[in-house]
Amino acid sequence: MNDKFIFLVRHGEAKEFLNKADDFYRKLNFVGKKRICVLYEHLLHLNIIPEQIFSSCATRAVETMELLAGNFTIDSSQLKYIEDLYQGHLENYSNAVKTTNCSIQKLMIVGHNPAISDFATYLVGKSIEWLHPGGIIGIKLGGLTSWKSLYGIRSLNELLFVKNFLYDKVNE
Repeated sequence: MNDKFIFLVRHGEAKEFLNKADDFYRKLNFVGKKRICVLYEHLLHLNIIPEQIFSSCATRAVETMELLAGNFTIDSSQLKYIEDLYQGHLENYSNAVKTTNCSIQKLMIVGHNPAISDFATYLVGKSIEWLHPGGIIGIKLGGLTSWKSLYGIRSLNELLFVKNFLYDKVNE
């Protein structure tokens, strides 16, 4: 049986916004773009290359996904924009994952707090650190043969890492 892995990424740091209506359209700022490049290098170092990436439709999440996908040279057919991941809940992330083809072993989701961190906490069955912008959580989904049975055997799931890239990492 091949193991399945899920990598949960919080979008990169975004520009400030003037009012709540502008939140959806915020773009990555300089630090946000740099953190995503550091994240990419970290994943390469660990030999982690996602086969498919899902993203919220918010501008900052889309930019994060496209930066990662472009560096990994992931085919555009493997990029999926999911409206429900913006201001979504744990169930929205779960429902998105369940649409994944069984042949995919490494799935990445780019989303937002609190839902993305809550989803990770649920998958590993214990409280974990919230993701900072540009941070990532890696989880090995034990005993999973189909993404549709995501909640099958949670006790076999293994938290591989939580990595938050802080400002000092992007100013080197």
